[in-house]
Amino acid sequence: MAFGYNVLVTPLHTCMLYNAVANNGVMMKPYLLDKVMDNGTVIRQKEPTTVEQICDSSTLQSVKQCLFGVCNEPGATAYKLFKGTLYPVAGKTGTALVANGNRGYADHIYQSSFVGYFPADNPQYTCIVVIKNKPHAALFYGASVAGPVFKEIADRLVTLNVPQPDSVRYATVKYSDSSYYSYAGFNSDIKSILSTINVAYKDSAKTELAKMSKQQNQPMLTSMAISNKYMPALNGLGLKDALYICENAGLVVKVKGVGKVMNQSITEGSPIAKGQLIKLEFN
Repeated sequence: MAFGYNVLVTPLHTCMLYNAVANNGVMMKPYLLDKVMDNGTVIRQKEPTTVEQICDSSTLQSVKQCLFGVCNEPGATAYKLFKGTLYPVAGKTGTALVANGNRGYADHIYQSSFVGYFPADNPQYTCIVVIKNKPHAALFYGASVAGPVFKEIADRLVTLNVPQPDSVRYATVKYSDSSYYSYAGFNSDIKSILSTINVAYKDSAKTELAKMSKQQNQPMLTSMAISNKYMPALNGLGLKDALYICENAGLVVKVKGVGKVMNQSITEGSPIAKGQLIKLEFN
């Protein structure tokens, strides 16, 4: 893998070897089917099978150090790729010049690869990425082509599936939220959401519809008065709530976009009449 030139070693074989390193030297037989189920009942289960111990413990530690260094030591081929990554990676880049039939190596076609395991201190996944580049590609090194694909896969798997220490998973924010926000909707809906996510709030809303905005670093609910004679402010409302208000006032609604109300064709406070058209723009 250091040079990338070998026609008898498939990506699966290479992945098996690196997986064995991650598995403290124990090589496992690969399989594609984990289980067969019928209406939720497991009728056949595939059990992991050990193939062999690939080397002694001292050799294994040396290999692990080398693979870890590729991704973590300044100047190594994958150091820039994984610099700043929140989980450690161990692996190896590969770049091979590929022959193109009777043209030989004249077309400068390279095969880029990256194989490794992560998190390196508690391996959960082994992955290999092999990409054959077009002729005379500007980028063709393993760290430049296959490496970013590997990292994107690893980022997603670690985020979704790898167990995190409680200190990381449940870390609390020590500073106040500096962003401004403003939402509107049914009073009961807003309170239900805030209670479900266990967020404290101040409540001065006395109407069916309410607005929520940031005041003194926590949500504040205020009344949102609705009149069938004068146009209310709809900014921040979702489609359901905006339609409820407009149709109750007898307005004909034309909608553009999705999300929250950003613009309304009838300005707040203007007199309205049944059958009048209002255009709402959402974003």
